[in-house]
Amino acid sequence: MVVVTLNHRLNIFGHIFLQGLGGGEFDDASNAGLLDCVQALTWLQENIAGFGGDPRRVTLFGQSGGAWKVAALMAMPAARGLFHRAIVESGAALRLDTPDVALERSDRVFDLLGVARTDVRRLQTVPVEAVLAASAAVWPGAKFNPVAGTVGQFRPIAGTRSLPTHPFDPTAPAISADVPLIIGSTLTEDAFFLGSDPAAQNLDLARLRDWVQRLIPGADAQDLVREYREANPEAPLDFILYLISSDHRYLRDTTLLAERKAIQGKAKVWSYLFQRLSPVAEGRWFAPHGAELPFVFDNLDRPEAIFTAGSPTPASRKLASEISGAWAAFARSGDPNHKGLAAWPPYDRTARQTMVFDETSRSFSDPRRAGRLRMLALTP
Repeated sequence: MVVVTLNHRLNIFGHIFLQGLGGGEFDDASNAGLLDCVQALTWLQENIAGFGGDPRRVTLFGQSGGAWKVAALMAMPAARGLFHRAIVESGAALRLDTPDVALERSDRVFDLLGVARTDVRRLQTVPVEAVLAASAAVWPGAKFNPVAGTVGQFRPIAGTRSLPTHPFDPTAPAISADVPLIIGSTLTEDAFFLGSDPAAQNLDLARLRDWVQRLIPGADAQDLVREYREANPEAPLDFILYLISSDHRYLRDTTLLAERKAIQGKAKVWSYLFQRLSPVAEGRWFAPHGAELPFVFDNLDRPEAIFTAGSPTPASRKLASEISGAWAAFARSGDPNHKGLAAWPPYDRTARQTMVFDETSRSFSDPRRAGRLRMLALTP
């Protein structure tokens, strides 16, 4: 098995919207970063056999922003047939930005750089530092997308020549219907993003409700906090905050994407939830964004594996063997089941079987049902 990584253009350099400018020459600028990925996948098809790989069994997988790209590539016509399985870790992209939002963003960049839209080629002469400064300046005023859950990032644009549709809204993309999928998230993803803010630590109920109201403006924060505390009566308040935010930003879309793929009925989808609690910093991160990565790659001994907190234990090594073995089995056969892991049934909208990766891993039916339903009720 060969593991390949790739570089591609990011942020404004990979996703500024320039449609209709320069005689149409820049129409694909909004998805240049994804097209870089397509070029890499094309190279794999032509060359990976020389490195011991199999061009007929290419598994595309990514985490966080990388997961968004995997979902987007599943809907991208140019990527069709270039990969044969997909894994989406902590980044279920149902929808992307649309041309109207992207146009407003790019107009602000032109204004900040003092470049006329009719002189689009001049952008290519602007120093990189100035472009990055303009990109950063655009973010605070960018529109919030309540469905996609992002604020102001330059990222792929749906409704364009290179990406005609949203990845998984309203349905799973037809062009990748035959591609099996693994998708999942960690229990408290947002501990990674919120936990470094001192204001999110040592909460009292009033501050917790204030946090929830700001994170989910349309929610009844008092009612939401009450429900989650009743379901987790022994949990500290920072855990409640991270769980609510993570259910809203990750669990909801992860389960919707899995459901839409399952409804399509062409290829199987497997769902997981990583809930092994990290011992780092006396456990205050719980199961944060990125916590599964050292287990996926089975590299617990590396110092970069920060959420494993030092020397691996027999239990953590077993978990790493289970997860890395599942990813490898999926790459080989399109099915993550292997002899070192409890049975992992595919996901469907009735049983909603989900592999819960923990010190003892096993499949549960709809393990976060209450949170899933609560967040679905808040969907715009």
